Amino acid sequence: GCPQRKGVVLKVVETSPRKPNSGKRRVAWLRISMGRQTPGSRRKKYKRIRAHIPGIGNHNLQTHSQVLFAPKGRMQDIPSVKYKCIRGALDLMGCTSYRKRRSKFGTKKPKD
Repeated sequence: GCPQRKGVVLKVVETSPRKPNSGKRRVAWLRISMGRQTPGSRRKKYKRIRAHIPGIGNHNLQTHSQVLFAPKGRMQDIPSVKYKCIRGALDLMGCTSYRKRRSKFGTKKPKD
C-alpha cells in the first residue's frame, strides 16, 4: 500500500468528540481517487473520507486545497475518522507554536 496519499479538500468542519470529552475537533472531508478507470467500468472514480487536522492553532485549509494524509491511527474520540493530515506538506501549513516535536507538525526551526 501507500504510506501517504494525496486528496482534495471538499469542506472543513469542526465536530464535537464523543463522551466524556468536550471541545471542537477540526476535520476535513477529502476526495481521493480510486485509481485508473477502464472504459465501461462501473467502479466508483472517487471516495470520500474524513481526516483529522492535528495541532494547536489555525490552519489554512479551504475547499479545493490539496493535502497529504496518512492512516496514522484512528482518532479515539471522533466517529469515523481514521486518517490524519500531514502538516507542512502541500497546501497545509505547519504549526508555528511548537518548539518540541516540530517534525510532527511541520514547524520550521526557530531563529533564536
